Amino acid sequence: MLVGEAGALERTPRWLVSILAAVVLVACGGGVASSPGPQPPPPQPANEASAAPTERPLRHVRYGQPSTAVQYLYLLVAQERGFYRAQGLEVELVNAPANVVAALTAGELAYTAGVPGGIRLALRGLPLKVVSVAALQEYTFVTRPEIVAVHQLRGKPLGISAPGSTNDRAVQAALRHLGVDPNEVTLVAIGDPSRQLQALQAGAIEGAALSLPYSVLAQREGFPSWVRTDSLYRAVNTGLVAPQSRIDERREEVLGLIRAERAAIRYLKAERAWGATFVAERFGLEPEVAQAVYERTLEGYPEASDLTALRDAIEDVIATEKAAAGITNGKGWTELVDPTLAVEAAGS
Repeated sequence: MLVGEAGALERTPRWLVSILAAVVLVACGGGVASSPGPQPPPPQPANEASAAPTERPLRHVRYGQPSTAVQYLYLLVAQERGFYRAQGLEVELVNAPANVVAALTAGELAYTAGVPGGIRLALRGLPLKVVSVAALQEYTFVTRPEIVAVHQLRGKPLGISAPGSTNDRAVQAALRHLGVDPNEVTLVAIGDPSRQLQALQAGAIEGAALSLPYSVLAQREGFPSWVRTDSLYRAVNTGLVAPQSRIDERREEVLGLIRAERAAIRYLKAERAWGATFVAERFGLEPEVAQAVYERTLEGYPEASDLTALRDAIEDVIATEKAAAGITNGKGWTELVDPTLAVEAAGS
């Protein structure tokens, strides 16, 4: 070593000497190595990568909503608050009062929420079954202010939605309760309850059995109420009617609808302030009217979800639909109702 080089080495800082020594050792194959820096993760095995959680795609379902009346409020809430989506379903609510038969037959609608109409179709031969119940019927029979005694109804036109409908049944039950033979009046098929209220306001009919919110609106406009039909008999109004093919092939989808709708009803009962506001906004009602409508709506939701506990209310609809169609025997509870899904949905 040259003396000048040694002196230069002595003047070199110790930290630099250490680094140079390490480099020389590594180059010569020595055992001293530099500290490893951050390393990329090892490649993931193919089977683990495929098992990584991914967002479940939503299944699109077209669902028949027979009318715009507030008894179908729970459907709107299940959609609005994401209860359907939580079950993996993207539900499209379709207002289909007239063409529900053709739509269900053609597969354009997967389900219907109208239990009486579903039973009617099943009695005609469609493979449908009631699998859940959401609300019981509740109509209020109202008349024009000029009617101050029941005998004045004789010979007068009264509005119904359609012959043989639950609304027709409600009008006739109210008349019999009041002591008037239904054959002594003229029943006029008008359709949706909103149209019945318009006909009542225009004087085209003298009375009607109105569902919510129209019954409350009519009373606030001065149309007197005579009787609420839920005090006369118990009958199912809304729920879930499913084709047998869906029950067999897409049972989890059917269960998801039931779970979502039960969750929506529980939400409505718990979040009353939100619910009243939602009714006001959705139906264009004043807050105090919406509150009254909302509280009455909640009364129609039975606590029981087990269909066997509601058998009388379902059997009433079956008997009514059979009578309207002139059927003396035919299908009964076993062929028209599947209570197992509601039980299964409640336990999961």
